[in-house]
Amino acid sequence: MLPWRLSPLLNPAPETLRPKILQSKDYDLDGSYIRKWVPELARMPQSHIHEPWKMPPDVASQVSRSLA
Repeated sequence: MLPWRLSPLLNPAPETLRPKILQSKDYDLDGSYIRKWVPELARMPQSHIHEPWKMPPDVASQVSRSLA
């Protein structure tokens, strides 16, 4: 018989299988959680809060100037 402690390893909950970016977009729509716990992203535009690495260079330079 399999110990009950190992059951999550064999049958994980569906939310653990979803990519973290999608979870972030679904559950933190306005990015408030990200802004609170990642202060470097506090002034990030709403459109780039979940994937800041996809931000165009011109927007990135504006954000970096506002952080300085």
